[in-house]
Amino acid sequence: GLRSLRELLELNPEYLKIASPELNHYKMLEALRDYREEQGRRGEEKIPVILSSGVSKLEDIEKAVAIVGTENVSLLHCITSYPAPEDEYNLRVITTFCKKFGIECGVSDHSLDPILVPVLSVACGGTVIEKHITLSRKTAGLDDPVALEGEQFSLMVHVVNQTEALLNR
Repeated sequence: GLRSLRELLELNPEYLKIASPELNHYKMLEALRDYREEQGRRGEEKIPVILSSGVSKLEDIEKAVAIVGTENVSLLHCITSYPAPEDEYNLRVITTFCKKFGIECGVSDHSLDPILVPVLSVACGGTVIEKHITLSRKTAGLDDPVALEGEQFSLMVHVVNQTEALLNR
């Protein structure tokens, strides 16, 4: 919400992610837009924003991007199931998002496979991958059951880098 946004911005984060359920919190997005516009007036680089689209219709996404703008903004295709079945991703949406919005796009991946969805997202034009990481999948953290442990995360990064090299990116 608005209070959380203000508190977070006081910490001067390097990036700001808007989670899927907040994509249609238009008052919060307008406050973020105003903050970024003020940064621009001061000659500062606008804080990069990552928007996640998980529970939204295309009209919601269009409105969110229209409010926040496209400068230093990325958009993630997201399936909100935990874990998310790989066969429900429809990763071609990433290609559609890239063409429609002209911004960096990618995937917020909550699947259990450390490689399949991230690599296919790159093949569809994705340049941003969100994948949760944990010290142990056996702990009680909310995202731990769908997160990758360090070794799996390293493998994912390695294979994604190989895929980008093969695609000449």
